[in-house]
Amino acid sequence: MGMNRASKVFLVLAQILLFAVLLSLLIPQLPIGMRVTENAAATFKTADGGMQAATIRAYEPAFYRFTVRDGAATGTRAVADKYLQETLQTVSSQYLRENGADSDLVLTRLACAGDDFCYSISGAKNGAVWEVWVITGDTPQVLVKNMSEEAAQ
Repeated sequence: MGMNRASKVFLVLAQILLFAVLLSLLIPQLPIGMRVTENAAATFKTADGGMQAATIRAYEPAFYRFTVRDGAATGTRAVADKYLQETLQTVSSQYLRENGADSDLVLTRLACAGDDFCYSISGAKNGAVWEVWVITGDTPQVLVKNMSEEAAQ
């Protein structure tokens, strides 16, 4: 005896629901991973007192858009992703402020181990290079080192 149409539709919907629940449980367990975005801009004062806008290239967690919706962070993973995204945008913005907003930011991944990684920010006319270490986990940290100052010593 075959199944009627309502039973088939119910089974398909149940499978879709099960898949959605499994996906929502798996995403927080995935490695954070990072990707470069250009989804922010900032304005800077120029030497002559004017204002200039600049695009901010920065890393953000690869699953940021899945974990943080409408700017609201809920859950440990979402809070960590939002913290990293905002902090790394701030680091790129600070690089532009200190080294000239006319710079084209160049982000170069230097190392990656598990969820932790290191990249450099360069591209300023003065040759400034910053190294940024991202340590993820329960309490993510972002450490910035000005490699130009170290090279000058």
